[in-house]
Amino acid sequence: MKVLQTKADHGLSNRRMTPRVAACAVLAVLAASEEADAQDGRWTSLERDLAAVHRTLLLPGIAAAVVDHGGVVWRGTYGWADVDRRIPVSDSTLFAIASITKTMTSLLVAQELERGRLRLDAPMPARGGRVAWQTGTTIRHVLSHTSEGAIGSEYLYSGSRFSRLGPVLERAAAEPFSELLATRVLRPAEMQHAFPSLAAVPESRRPFVAIPYKLHPNEPRLRATALPDPSVSAASGVVASITDLGHYAAAVLNRRLASQASLDLLFTATHSPVSGALPYGLGWFTQDYLGERVVWHYGQEDAYASLLVLLPDRDLAFVALSNSAAMSDAARLLDGNVARSLVASAFLRRVIPGQRDRLVADSIVARALAAVYVARIDEARELVHSVAASDGGLAADLPLLYLLDRINDRSLDSLTHRVASALLHGHPRHPPVLYFASEFEIQRGRPAEAITIMERIDATANAYDHWSAILCYLQLGEHYAASDSARARVYLQRVLDIGRDFAGAVGRARALLTKRDTVGVDRR
Repeated sequence: MKVLQTKADHGLSNRRMTPRVAACAVLAVLAASEEADAQDGRWTSLERDLAAVHRTLLLPGIAAAVVDHGGVVWRGTYGWADVDRRIPVSDSTLFAIASITKTMTSLLVAQELERGRLRLDAPMPARGGRVAWQTGTTIRHVLSHTSEGAIGSEYLYSGSRFSRLGPVLERAAAEPFSELLATRVLRPAEMQHAFPSLAAVPESRRPFVAIPYKLHPNEPRLRATALPDPSVSAASGVVASITDLGHYAAAVLNRRLASQASLDLLFTATHSPVSGALPYGLGWFTQDYLGERVVWHYGQEDAYASLLVLLPDRDLAFVALSNSAAMSDAARLLDGNVARSLVASAFLRRVIPGQRDRLVADSIVARALAAVYVARIDEARELVHSVAASDGGLAADLPLLYLLDRINDRSLDSLTHRVASALLHGHPRHPPVLYFASEFEIQRGRPAEAITIMERIDATANAYDHWSAILCYLQLGEHYAASDSARARVYLQRVLDIGRDFAGAVGRARALLTKRDTVGVDRR
């Protein structure tokens, strides 16, 4: 099949328009995309949509590709690998693929399962770095991100926990993890210019590494930032070009890295006795989106992003890389809905038949999330209003609740309440759900309701160490500090015991404990 190669430089400008005009413009763009698909072919018009994403999220550069039945049928590159030196992104540009490394770890686990050297239900070592595993935590729980709280009950994404699978694999295979990646994944997948880590990139290839950029927090401009950790772990580290990532997608779909039985195991959603099907399998996100089985993963470093989307039943894949975290971070992909990604949405609209209203609505929500990310709250508000009347077609998920919290529009309270209620019903003790649902109550001046929601976190005997749990514990401690010092002390001590200073939580907890009667409190 012919490869369509496109290249575009859209600079870093993002001219502002009024929110209402912006909302209308999104609908016009979606309609134009449909017409272009009919006239020019779906992959040619995909280029136009990705160019728009490039502008919307102020990305320095993007590379993307579509793989159909093992072959790359479309590639597109946009913007700059090095903004200051005006070096464009190309097929050879190297990016840190971040957490897509987790999918490779899952394949290595599958290979060891096939060899009989690992068991999914084998216990994790008593301690894993800074992680103290609960009794009964297994390899399966870590692979599925269900090792926090009541183990096996809820999905909570944790790269630090997942990284402890590296030593497990090294003991099983008697080889260094980086060597396992190179010999069992990168080479068999014909990822000729990929490396297990930034540290492994030879001097001759270092000029091909894209410079990472961050958005300035107060204005729409980019600034170069330091490269991420150069080492590799089971959770992150691999460096690859868009060509390499396309080859990887083809190798997975063609069963060159694991058997079909193993892929079926990895791609099956984890089942929770509390919440039913979770958004994660074993090392892969997996969801039924409008009747289509979508298996995927994202990557996100401080200043790199990646996306890998597989449609196994069609032998079709989409891959994308950027030298800005915004491509992943704006969509809150860690919460498990690939349709919230502007980049993924542009691809999915072209391959999923029918369901136009839902596809358009999800595209608009994705655009609203992007608008919030670049501090265009009014535009995001208008976009949500454009689809709120048909909210029955919107999936009640965490990214949508987060979006509604951020735009904080009282005229959307009924939608926010319905989304929060649905999530609390389906995930009654999930810390991110508790946090964002309680934020809505706080915004509306109902602190008692917020506290009632946050206290659901106590229904599980084992403390969580997720960021959202830390903030819930902190707010509960602050709430009870004046009225019930013993209760406040319990919550604040949890923050100190976890030790993650998310949003200054440790300092705030320590300060409150110092002010109270703190006899017997560990103030580490």
